[in-house]
Amino acid sequence: MEAIMFFLKFTQEKFASDILAGRLYMKNVKYFREIEKINCDTVRGDKKEALIVFPKGTKLLIGDDKTEVKGIQEISFKFNFTDNIPIYCMTYVNHKNLVKYEENNDCIIYKIDESFLYSLFDGFGDTAVLIQSKPFVNRFKSYFENHGYKFRASLVTYIDMETQFDEYHDTYFEQQFRMFFYKDKRYAYQQEYRIVVIDNVPEYKIYDIGDISDISKVCKKEELLDLQIIVRKHT
Repeated sequence: MEAIMFFLKFTQEKFASDILAGRLYMKNVKYFREIEKINCDTVRGDKKEALIVFPKGTKLLIGDDKTEVKGIQEISFKFNFTDNIPIYCMTYVNHKNLVKYEENNDCIIYKIDESFLYSLFDGFGDTAVLIQSKPFVNRFKSYFENHGYKFRASLVTYIDMETQFDEYHDTYFEQQFRMFFYKDKRYAYQQEYRIVVIDNVPEYKIYDIGDISDISKVCKKEELLDLQIIVRKHT
């Protein structure tokens, strides 16, 4: 796994206090599928979330006589249980997203790459919450383990769903939990880290992991352009 420096959770200003309070508001997979199909939201939504979608040109042969079904535009299928699985999404920032801004005898100052930030500004809220990665991971893991939830948290792997179909197909059936951590490469700019809980959530659910204000900072998303990461040198 890549070394994560910190997480960014984009939201609306009115919801920032809930994030600081540690209330993880998690929508289900069905929601993310439908907001692309219904609202044409291709930033937050993905109509192919946790689906198997066969490559274009795949033939469907039905019955003992293998009759080919004509007029097919797309073939996809899913497990019903995936509809109500809740997901929490964040962007992770690592060393690859930093550029050197200034250096002196005492320290090196970095900023977050502007092109990376601008790619994230459209389609999300006006506010960003910076969250220290390690303590946050420790806290939500402790919460889910103590409350008996099965869960998984990981970086999302981005692949070409057409040319790398076999890889995803095998994962879908052999490691069902892992299916939630594959997305098409067109979403790669989001650098997503997600938490997935094996739960039955018809619409949404709030998991209260406890206050995280001591490891978080709220700012307007444009203020991230001025954020400085200061690395002290050995003396």
